[in-house]
Amino acid sequence: MTTDTELKTYRGNCHCGSYVYEVTVPELKSVTVCDCSICTKKNYMYLFLTPGSDSFKVVKDDGLLTDYSFAGSFGISHRFCSKCGVSVGGTSKNGMVVNARTLQDVNLWDVEIKTCDGASLDPQYEPPAYTGPEPTLPAGLDPESTPVVNGGKTYHGSCHCGAITAAVKLPQPLEDKDLSKERIVECNCSICMRGGFQWIYPLRSQVILHDTTTNTDPGMGTASSTLRSYAFERNGTRLFVKTFCSVCGVYFTNEFNTSFTAEEVAALPEESKAFRERMKGFRPFNLRVLNNFDFKTLGEPGASKENGGRIERLDGASRPPFYVNP
Repeated sequence: MTTDTELKTYRGNCHCGSYVYEVTVPELKSVTVCDCSICTKKNYMYLFLTPGSDSFKVVKDDGLLTDYSFAGSFGISHRFCSKCGVSVGGTSKNGMVVNARTLQDVNLWDVEIKTCDGASLDPQYEPPAYTGPEPTLPAGLDPESTPVVNGGKTYHGSCHCGAITAAVKLPQPLEDKDLSKERIVECNCSICMRGGFQWIYPLRSQVILHDTTTNTDPGMGTASSTLRSYAFERNGTRLFVKTFCSVCGVYFTNEFNTSFTAEEVAALPEESKAFRERMKGFRPFNLRVLNNFDFKTLGEPGASKENGGRIERLDGASRPPFYVNP
């Protein structure tokens, strides 16, 4: 944040609107990005509030926030909505942190990014081991448009607490900008900005989620007791559901909603039908869950294709119907 004396009040909220707050701070010109284990997986953008500050006010609280802390969290209790999964920030004896991604009417693509080297602090995070089945590449990939390098490369990931682990197999190594043809997308729509997602678009066979509590893959568009799903109306439909861990709040996938009946599909707007048909073979995957992955190979924090990075920015916020801030 700046040190300007003039203060401004911002309103923020989780996506479903169960939790709404206001924070009064100097005009927002910068945010902090940390590379520790939890901040990496949630892709936080932080504002720090000093202890005893009266700058934070809860406007609405439906009692749906879940607290998550762990050894090495330095006393911070990370808070996320148990309905939509959005992380709103955290609290500790040293003050409060606000996830700036949840602020309304702020273009975070235009603010200065400051960095914090949380990854170097002890105790070091030990990523959970992946013990599920390995994913596969689909047969018959076009060698021109989708060349397979050395049989492809498998990446393992997890939520922070380890209740859900994941594996994704890609045709080329994602770290190699010269070899990788993977499309990596950040969207500024209401849910993607709040969730901090970095999407890739593998086919279904290329992604496996593994619920360690049941030793099964929860499956497409279905939730387990640990893996929750969140859908909201857009164009009168709920074509996709976002999945997240109910324990720590880390997001995984944008699942194809398989619960539609034939009658519901027939009633969809033509544009939604076409989009559903194009996307039904894919399982969009949030890269932030990957363990031991060097995200700097995608560019510095805040970088995109427009300024030297590899991430494509999608202006979903400008596409109707528009999200109504609570």
